[in-house]
Amino acid sequence: MRENSFRFLLRRRRYFVLLLTISIFIIFFGCRKESEKASGLEKEKEKQPAVSEIIEVKAGPKDKRARELKITTVPQDGGFVRRADQSIYVYLSQPVEKADFSFDIYPEVEGWKTEWARGGRVVILKHESLFQIGQVYDLTLTIASFKLKKQVKFRVYGPSSLELINRDEAEARIDFDQAWLFRLQALFEPSRLPERYRSQTPLVCGTRVMAKFKQIKARLKPQTIQRLRSYLVPPTHPESVFSRLQNSETASPAGFSLFPQLSAQSRGRKIWGEPLVCKSAPLKIWYKKDDKKVAEEARRYLDSENMYSRFQSLMGQEPPSDSGERDNGGDGYLDFYLVRLGDNGQCVSYQDTPVSPSYILINRTLRGGKLLATLAHELFHSFQFAFDQFEDEWWVEGTATWAEDFIDQNHNDEQQFIPDAFFFEENRLETINSDEGFHPYGIYLFPLYLDKFYEEGLIGDVWQACASLQSLSAVENVVQDWKELLKDFAYKCLDIGPTEALYPDAGGPLQLFVHHWAKEVVLKSDKTNYEIEFNLPPLSATYFLIQNRCDAKITPHIEFDLRGIKAFNWITVQVIIDPEGEAQEEDWTGREKRSFCVNKEEEKFDEIALVVASSDKNNPVRTSLRINVDAKGCLQADATLDWTIEIDRRDKHQDEYGSRNNRAEIRAVARAQLKLQETYVDDEEISAHYDVLSWGITSVTGTAQIDTESHPSPGSKGGCVTRCQGSGSVVRWKKEDAPRDLSITYEKKSGRVKSVVLSPAAAIIYWQGSTECEHICPDRSWTTTEPWVPDWEYFPLLHWGAFKETAESARGNIKSSTITGGGTYQFVPPQSPESTTTLKASYTLKIKRKKNN
Repeated sequence: MRENSFRFLLRRRRYFVLLLTISIFIIFFGCRKESEKASGLEKEKEKQPAVSEIIEVKAGPKDKRARELKITTVPQDGGFVRRADQSIYVYLSQPVEKADFSFDIYPEVEGWKTEWARGGRVVILKHESLFQIGQVYDLTLTIASFKLKKQVKFRVYGPSSLELINRDEAEARIDFDQAWLFRLQALFEPSRLPERYRSQTPLVCGTRVMAKFKQIKARLKPQTIQRLRSYLVPPTHPESVFSRLQNSETASPAGFSLFPQLSAQSRGRKIWGEPLVCKSAPLKIWYKKDDKKVAEEARRYLDSENMYSRFQSLMGQEPPSDSGERDNGGDGYLDFYLVRLGDNGQCVSYQDTPVSPSYILINRTLRGGKLLATLAHELFHSFQFAFDQFEDEWWVEGTATWAEDFIDQNHNDEQQFIPDAFFFEENRLETINSDEGFHPYGIYLFPLYLDKFYEEGLIGDVWQACASLQSLSAVENVVQDWKELLKDFAYKCLDIGPTEALYPDAGGPLQLFVHHWAKEVVLKSDKTNYEIEFNLPPLSATYFLIQNRCDAKITPHIEFDLRGIKAFNWITVQVIIDPEGEAQEEDWTGREKRSFCVNKEEEKFDEIALVVASSDKNNPVRTSLRINVDAKGCLQADATLDWTIEIDRRDKHQDEYGSRNNRAEIRAVARAQLKLQETYVDDEEISAHYDVLSWGITSVTGTAQIDTESHPSPGSKGGCVTRCQGSGSVVRWKKEDAPRDLSITYEKKSGRVKSVVLSPAAAIIYWQGSTECEHICPDRSWTTTEPWVPDWEYFPLLHWGAFKETAESARGNIKSSTITGGGTYQFVPPQSPESTTTLKASYTLKIKRKKNN
């Protein structure tokens, strides 16, 4: 009986061992499978490509064109798109015929529409059906004449876990406490999230989530804080989530242990290897034993790039020491922990105050350039905590992302976020201080701009100001002129013509234009009025490309009406005329209008790029840009100007030799022929404006009479009195000053001429005549007659003062080609108050407009 019992027990033990072996096998390979799955996701996260790729096509010597063709795609090969409706953009370094271009995509997406722009250099692939979230697509581009096929593989991301949680909280699907529980789970244990919050969109940095948590912690329920405790203590704390995750590696998926005693013992064992200490700075790297090579790589990056010292020099301060904190790694060194995370890294403060010591979590799966960038990013956060950990997210994450480029320009992971600085569908630089989506990372362009175009170290100066000011105020405090700052930043982000390639990088200049593009408006002669309405949020900019396809013979006048923009004094307008050609830059800020006569060689244009920027921090604007295309302005005209001018000049003068009274009466009639070019016609004011292309005097006739009397000084003896009278006429003349422009304004109701503005013109006239003088002396008197040759005399055919008077009395109407006017003007020199000149003028102006050739 005992033997049978023993055999029975032995048989049960064999079954137990067999069951134990099978269980271990299942657990091992199950964990391995999960590990491989997690590793696959982590590797996918490491594919954080730049947002565009330049491919130089290499071909044989027979095809030189192919060797020169470069293609840029958004998304790039290995890249991603963030929205299911996002278009695909293909940029070519030289024009390609439409018939040469084709594409295929797999899996298939229905409703494709191909649009071409920029003269055959840009192809936009739009689709009516949506991409499938999470799907990887293979796109094949074919350019037949170049014998080129290019394959682009990209993934479609949806909202991130944090965005999904934020949305449900905003829509009251979850309450405040639930939302914060899920947010921290997304950072530390994404596998525990409810299915609806799981996303393949990688999280970048959890620093701001943790900082915001510190700010709202007092509003959470005690039981919520208790549930979150394992996320809130440093990794070396026994209750840390990372200790629990380490211990769970020996637990079954069902949550029970086959070896409860062994599992209990493992909770107490040392799971951290001996920390690595950096040589270049007080930094310590903690790692689990399997991650020693990663820790060594991290230390090598921190030391070789000298990150700590470079940030300290920039910021003027070190991170606060954690020497007084519990679970601080044993000393005041800044501690890095290599752990499993739902994001790339976090900088976590010990305290709930603006200035706080911190420790840093780094995702243990990162390698190479991705690891280097994350180390720089999170270390810079710890320096920010020396001033204000609660600073605005766009400035916190924007400068930390910029810090990646500051440390190493060869790794361009930060460039993946450039599209998030813009709103492509609205062709806009998005609001600078927006916290939406990935924008805080993409706006690293702004600190990049500050660092490049202002004095060195400005980023540190702004952060020092952040100790007492919010980010925008801190920037303004350091830079002074916020309006000019934003104006220049928006303009340099245009990235075409003179603004192209202003942001160099080790991998080549940043290509910003492809991420905002521009609102394209094509001007044609069959349409006269264009009104482009647009929204301009605070601290944003919108980009336009105006393409001129008008026939200058039919519609030579193109007028930009800027009054809708000028109404807001915080909006600026900058333009580049023909950015692909001679590229003339102009500033239209504050202007009401800008007109072009495209039938004039010096004013014609093919394209105008506009940058409209708002420097206001609070007020969104909805306004419009109006463009008028017509034949009313810019027509050529012939004009005849008959001008009569009468001058009465009186001069009294007295000196030591005596006194003199002079009077001259001059009357001249001139005729001039002018060739005019209309520059523009303003319908609302009913005014026509002309440039004077050329002019010539066809005739000048005139007479002059002179009457002078000279007396000796009162103290002189035997002085003679002289009286002279003379007359003369014009014998020849030559042009001197030419009129430059002419404007005529009419009354709205009657159509009568309201005013005429013609710039002054003058001639030099040669007079000839004779003078008779009577000389009366104490002892004798006599008379003389002599030829009068006064030399050339500067003569104002159109005196400015007289002209102003004639404008008030102009007569004519909008239907007539003849305008008459006249007036009187008196001039008294300040230095000779007894001298006066009275000028009377009258004119007749006949204008004959010509049709365009």
